[in-house]
Amino acid sequence: MVNLIEFILHILGRPKMYHIQKIEDFYYFMNGYIAGKENEMYYCFFDSFSKYLASEYQFKKDIPYSLMIRSMTIYDEETISILKREIESFLVSSFVESVLESKTDDKIKIEKKVIGECIRLGYR
Repeated sequence: MVNLIEFILHILGRPKMYHIQKIEDFYYFMNGYIAGKENEMYYCFFDSFSKYLASEYQFKKDIPYSLMIRSMTIYDEETISILKREIESFLVSSFVESVLESKTDDKIKIEKKVIGECIRLGYR
């Protein structure tokens, strides 16, 4: 999990190095990475992030984070700035604590582990 968060922050620090110019590029890049890793925790990180954005901006809960961020601006490069800001906010948010306290089923246990790892890394 540490690798995923560090990887995301690295990509967002230098997106053009990975040919990422807009949110859709990042979304497809990360989906390919997650599919290749075959790691449920990586999927749960972005699922939790989508839920966080939905709660922060009153979107429907089943909308992908890429569409939520795309709806915030029409400028491609700005979508990456928004994404970086929102991921950093997510990692230090009270949403992280509320997920840790309130969930119990198996998929949510994985989310708890992911978010617990974020806290361990010092994002909370």
